[in-house]
Amino acid sequence: MTRRVPAGIVTWFESPASINASAVATPLEKTLYANSITLTPGTLTTDVCDDHFLIHALSQEGIDELREGEMERRIRRIGL
Repeated sequence: MTRRVPAGIVTWFESPASINASAVATPLEKTLYANSITLTPGTLTTDVCDDHFLIHALSQEGIDELREGEMERRIRRIGL
């Protein structure tokens, strides 16, 4: 969906998106995962509740990449 907005106004395509990340189990893994999302350009973690992460993103691609689970797998490989 495209709509005209004044210059300087950011609109969210799907805001927020909920990501279920059941592979990150410990509080430290959840913290690392949420911070990694926030440090990724164009994405921001705004809430964590159990296995659900509330994410704002500037593009659909950012959400799609998170749903693929690569970042989640990398956090699990650290083994904390």
